[in-house]
Amino acid sequence: MPQSSLTPEIVIQIVANVIALVAAVAAWRAARASFLSAAETRRGSQAQLVSSLLDSYASAETLASMICLRKWFSQHGRRAADEFRRLRQDDYAAIAEVDHARRRVSHFFQKLYVLHNSGYLDERAVRTIATKDTVAFFRGLIEPLEAAIGVDYDRSSFNFLGALYNIPPTLPSDANP
Repeated sequence: MPQSSLTPEIVIQIVANVIALVAAVAAWRAARASFLSAAETRRGSQAQLVSSLLDSYASAETLASMICLRKWFSQHGRRAADEFRRLRQDDYAAIAEVDHARRRVSHFFQKLYVLHNSGYLDERAVRTIATKDTVAFFRGLIEPLEAAIGVDYDRSSFNFLGALYNIPPTLPSDANP
């Protein structure tokens, strides 16, 4: 009868290797389940943010602000930013409503940029909230007013959102002295 080459040490080593393999497979499956769960949580959190931001954008206050800004630009045409700057310096009471409207709309879009830049909203979510028309409004009406307030205004949100739809700045040549 031939003698077996499987010694007790080899059998123990084989059993240990099989146990290690089973443990590695179990660890991989647990890690994968954890990753999938985290991804689902991230999607759920993003969906809540998108819903909240869409509700904010659809609010009566935001609508009133956008109407106020369109009316201001309609009344003042090419000189809207210059007149805004002048009144903001000389007669704030006359421009307060327009300035509050500017702040409300500007902060909404800046919030989108910050949430995206911080990793809470992906580009698809930003595009869902900030459509091409709304970004054109932001760049066309809000940016000239921001530039009228100060030459060193933060351009990051304007540049990011404009780049999504290839919408360049629309600053008038006299937006800032």
